[in-house]
Amino acid sequence: AGVMPSSAPSLLSLQVRIVLAGGLAIAILAVCTFHVFGQIPDLNLTSAEAIVVAARWLVLPGACLLVGIAFVANFRFLHKNEIDGRTESASQTFEVALRYNRNTSEQLALAAIAWFGLASTAPERTVAAFPVLAGLFVIGRITFWFGYMLAPEARAFGFVLTFLPSAALLIWQITRLI
Repeated sequence: AGVMPSSAPSLLSLQVRIVLAGGLAIAILAVCTFHVFGQIPDLNLTSAEAIVVAARWLVLPGACLLVGIAFVANFRFLHKNEIDGRTESASQTFEVALRYNRNTSEQLALAAIAWFGLASTAPERTVAAFPVLAGLFVIGRITFWFGYMLAPEARAFGFVLTFLPSAALLIWQITRLI
């Protein structure tokens, strides 16, 4: 009792995989950050205009949630055991989709707050930043979902790619308030 089969990866092995995936995501984020800061800022953009730019680019992260919700709705419609609205399922595909939707909702809320904060704090950077942030969000969500389907720890790359830009922007904005 309590003995894991020898084929199961150890906790340390899983942690190393997660750290490596997170490190790769951080490297990609660093390249994207240098790209954004390498662009000539649009000094004529007002905060109000930058907020409009943010809202337009948030459509792509919103589409990530739309896809997940549509997937769950379709799955429920096609499977008798899921049509009643339950949140527990014998289907790993359905369970992962529900978890994807929950995490994507959380990530989308953070991104929206961070992006609108960036638009009001540094509007001159938004034209270069929002396409990159939107692309990272979409790639992060796709790799999160597919990684989760492979193995729960494989979602790390997508999580970091989605979470870290919002977290960094929020921390930067908090430091500007102090």
